[in-house]
Amino acid sequence: MSLRFALVVLLAASTARAEKLTSDQIASAVVVETIAIPSPSEFLIAVDKQCEPNWAKHNKPSAPVPTADREHMAAQLGMLYADCHIAIEAGDAQSVSNSVRDLAAVAKKLNIGADTVARLGSIDDLADSADWNSLRQELDAMRNDLRLAMLAQRDDDLRVIASVGSFNRQVEVAAEVLAEDWSPRRAAVLDLSPTAAHLVDRLDGLPEKSRNSPFVSELSAALARYHGIMGSWRRGQPKKEQVLEIASTARGVSRAAFGEPKK
Repeated sequence: MSLRFALVVLLAASTARAEKLTSDQIASAVVVETIAIPSPSEFLIAVDKQCEPNWAKHNKPSAPVPTADREHMAAQLGMLYADCHIAIEAGDAQSVSNSVRDLAAVAKKLNIGADTVARLGSIDDLADSADWNSLRQELDAMRNDLRLAMLAQRDDDLRVIASVGSFNRQVEVAAEVLAEDWSPRRAAVLDLSPTAAHLVDRLDGLPEKSRNSPFVSELSAALARYHGIMGSWRRGQPKKEQVLEIASTARGVSRAAFGEPKK
């Protein structure tokens, strides 16, 4: 089954518990998923194949700070989801459970957390038994629940921002890992220039209220920086200082998302 068709099926199934989605909303959901936006699981596994990362060192989940800014919360949601997958790569069951619970708390504030809360027990059991493959599948199902809930309540802008938050966290940890075990050839896995450009366009297309969120402006600036650096690699090989700059930029965004001081 293709990703496009699978998503349409999922959207159709969701109408039993939510107001029917318009054809335009379904089309929008399909478009954002057919661009090459890597899932945390896919991308971290690809990075793992390039070197021997010390995932435990990079498994540093942050607790979300209270904020009334829904766009900020959406970014936290995406970053926490990526943290769940980083914890899986580190084999840290407790961190998985902690990050999922933080994620569920943020989702509840956005009024999209019912299905997520229902999955907490299953996720805890899978983490405790170190059934990492099944846990990845359960997290993927939870992500679909969140996406459908955001679509059902007409929060497509938050869904886009959550995707950008997840992407930023993935880029952050991947850049740190690849800079530690340096090789221009291995670092090429970080070349996600088309994805960064696409996400910039998606943020630029958000409603004015969302675009005016200070945190969305910070995300847009970071994505534009990634696109500029990664795009230059098509004319040559990645340089270590560029990868370190990407890591530093992404880390600054993560710290801002969770209320931590920038360094």
